[in-house]
Amino acid sequence: MSSKDHYPGYVVILSLLLALVINHIPLPEFLSAARPAFVLLIAVYWTQFLPSAFGLLAAMCLGLLADVLSGSLLGQHALAFVLICYAIGQLRESMRMFPLWQQGLMLVPLMVIYEFVLFWIDGISGREADTMWRWLPVISTALCWPLLCSLLTPFRSTVRH
Repeated sequence: MSSKDHYPGYVVILSLLLALVINHIPLPEFLSAARPAFVLLIAVYWTQFLPSAFGLLAAMCLGLLADVLSGSLLGQHALAFVLICYAIGQLRESMRMFPLWQQGLMLVPLMVIYEFVLFWIDGISGREADTMWRWLPVISTALCWPLLCSLLTPFRSTVRH
């Protein structure tokens, strides 16, 4: 069995765990408001480029884990992750035609939907929803897309389809 014959799913799992850790690193308040949605970015990346390694069930489980770790309403991030990963699955082929910076621009409407779902669930559950700073992660997440793709692309070839 050669090194190419095994399934190193640990690359996907390690990238997701690293994103969860990065998402919970304390930052100053002015930077925390603009923190990119790293966990969602990693989920979008694997949904986009390796759908056999990361699907909607994985997105839901990851969202539930993000809910537990962030103390948000259980299922809030899970619903948002599933919606975004489903949309990425539908747009996968058309997104691949564009350069990375344009793919980042294509993520902006999806990130708006993600933030709106979180904002909506916070609102109907009676949780405090800060509207002013809520939309900063949309921009920062889209700006991180080309960097994330550049970092993860060398590892993508190690995961068998």
